[in-house]
Amino acid sequence: MMITARRLKTKSYVKILFLLLISFAFVIQGCVRPGSREPIEIVYTGFIIGTVGPCHCPSAQLGGLPRRATMLERTSGNSANRLMLDAGNFSSVDPSIGRARTEILLSGLGRLGLRAVSPGYRDMRHGLDFLLEIQEKYNTPFISSNIIIAGTERHPFPGHKLIRVGAQGMNSGVLVGVIGVMKNHPSQSIPEIFGIEMEDAKLALRRELNRLPDNVDVIVLMTDADRSEVTNWLEDMEPGTIDIVISSSRERGSSNRGVALQQTLFYNGSRQGKVLHRLLLEKGSGTHWNITRVTIPLDEDVASDPEMMEFIEESSEELGFRFRDIF
Repeated sequence: MMITARRLKTKSYVKILFLLLISFAFVIQGCVRPGSREPIEIVYTGFIIGTVGPCHCPSAQLGGLPRRATMLERTSGNSANRLMLDAGNFSSVDPSIGRARTEILLSGLGRLGLRAVSPGYRDMRHGLDFLLEIQEKYNTPFISSNIIIAGTERHPFPGHKLIRVGAQGMNSGVLVGVIGVMKNHPSQSIPEIFGIEMEDAKLALRRELNRLPDNVDVIVLMTDADRSEVTNWLEDMEPGTIDIVISSSRERGSSNRGVALQQTLFYNGSRQGKVLHRLLLEKGSGTHWNITRVTIPLDEDVASDPEMMEFIEESSEELGFRFRDIF
């Protein structure tokens, strides 16, 4: 069955004329909706794998929450026009300290303004109960359309989230629909410690798309699936149904222009959060969005934010670890 893009639904000429007249009246009266024409920004991460401080790489020590906090402040502009997302594979799986690093990372991203996060398969290594504890403790905004609590038919997280970006009043700004989908794994192959079963990813994505309201301006899919699997999900859809895919898969990253899958742009996160990825969205003609990715290395030239450094140190102590173990 073909999924029809919500933006291509038929509208009568009478309604269109009516809306044009209303818009013209607002312009004449100086009442153009504030912020509605401003570009918006999506800042995203994926495959950050519990890296709280700079990576311990042999070449350059890149990344870290304190540098990320500094660069977000430098590039803040109108913070109301920014949406921060994480596409999953955020967990450290170190057997001794992985849970603590993952908890501090997620709580730190929350402090920076994280609005939605889609767990990947790697993130289930500590078990679903761990993520539910994190959600309860920090109000972490997990979403996933195809994770099911083992032995039940219940979803532990909502399948999507609607977020208004750049809103300065009721119904203003850009309405973004964000959907979370974990890549396919047969339920019988999932370790019992994960505490989950899985719905078919393609069917779950289709269901969530049908649940989005017609007035969504931008649809973003977050997943740990690679381009090949996502291409399979998109093949029965009308081109352009999904605007952006953000992936935490381990395949090589996409260019700053993104990889075009039909009329959907596919972007990868950077391993260990070594760079700051920004997607700048400007309204083009009709329903078209002009999308530009800006990539900023989080290297030694970026100072560490002192408040974030203090937060990491205090959080490490609360969890029974030394700062240097976590960082």
